[in-house]
Amino acid sequence: MPRRYRRFPDWDGCLPQVPQGITVVRTDQDDGPATKILPAVHEFRGQDCELLLCDDDRRYDPLWTSRFLAARREHPDRVIAGAGAFVPGRREGSLPRAVPRKNGSLCRLLRLATQGLHKPSAWVGIGVCWYVQRLWRGHVAP
Repeated sequence: MPRRYRRFPDWDGCLPQVPQGITVVRTDQDDGPATKILPAVHEFRGQDCELLLCDDDRRYDPLWTSRFLAARREHPDRVIAGAGAFVPGRREGSLPRAVPRKNGSLCRLLRLATQGLHKPSAWVGIGVCWYVQRLWRGHVAP
């Protein structure tokens, strides 16, 4: 959880109450949706622990965690992904969302000119990890 959010500049940084056994990982930088998991992956790398990612605007059934752990035991070399339902009263479309911009001809020319050039990868040093905001529903991904 970042100490400051770009989208919520007036937030005072106070942490929410969490159950015993839950660790809130703090980060100085708000990296958007990736902030949910990448700092924890970095901090707990090489340790024998499970990282369970969830959203505070989703509702999960009571057996969600146990199903996650069972699937993890069954597929220890895989990333396990699932989804919950939105909390009542919060429609998916009611929150601000990014709007894709249309690439003009200059952007297309630059892309063509730089195609094939080396592009540095983000978050070097933790292995291969891609984060997407919308996970597949109940699938196991390699």
